[in-house]
Amino acid sequence: MNIDFLKNSMLRNQDKAAVISDGKTFTYQDIYQQYLSTADWIKEHDIPRNAVISIVADFNPLSI
Repeated sequence: MNIDFLKNSMLRNQDKAAVISDGKTFTYQDIYQQYLSTADWIKEHDIPRNAVISIVADFNPLSI
């Protein structure tokens, strides 16, 4: 599975609920926007393509 498959799936289903946590619904669009935000952060910090990085996340839907 590659990232294009995931991105296309999120865009096709953007208005559908992807995760419900603590009574709040996160749509596929919410997750896609978080993906774009993280990709921008990586570019802004000049992290090279194919670099190995570590991401610390808790059990928060925004860490998907």
